[in-house]
Amino acid sequence: MISRKRWNILPPDPQLQILLSDGLGIDPILAQILINRGIQSSDEAKLFLWADDQSLHDPFLLQDMQKAIARLHRAKENHEKV
Repeated sequence: MISRKRWNILPPDPQLQILLSDGLGIDPILAQILINRGIQSSDEAKLFLWADDQSLHDPFLLQDMQKAIARLHRAKENHEKV
């Protein structure tokens, strides 16, 4: 099967890449991936990479989360693969 999807690869931004890489102590490739996701500052990158409990959304706001949890418990009890 041949995939018909096309990847849009942004051109590298060496200056921002070095700034994020050095400032956060991360690999330049990871810095470029963050840039490709629209992250432009060390503060934005820190929030993305090392979010604390306060910045995470409540998963129980997702529709049918209770049903999903019940199903996972049933799978665990029945030794099913998930």
